[in-house]
Amino acid sequence: PCRCSPSPPADVARDVRTSNRMIRSFLADLRAAGLLRRPGGGAFISSCNEHVASLSAADYGSTLVGGTAMASAIARWWHAPADAPPEQHTYLPCEL
Repeated sequence: PCRCSPSPPADVARDVRTSNRMIRSFLADLRAAGLLRRPGGGAFISSCNEHVASLSAADYGSTLVGGTAMASAIARWWHAPADAPPEQHTYLPCEL
């Protein structure tokens, strides 16, 4: 499991709970819209709270979901057949 801290201070714990609610809500919306079921599709969504992680070459190569780096996931998706099952290219966040 993904954990930021074994026992964060109360104010941080509150922020983590809020972030986790946002993650669950966002994923529910994606699923309800069918965006994670479209052939050829995919997603790379991390639990990172950094808004610009994909803009940094270092973060682009080191941001991980399920042990896979963002750069690797996107490269695999880009080179996959247009009708590849989305499950092969979907990386979803864990809760904090």
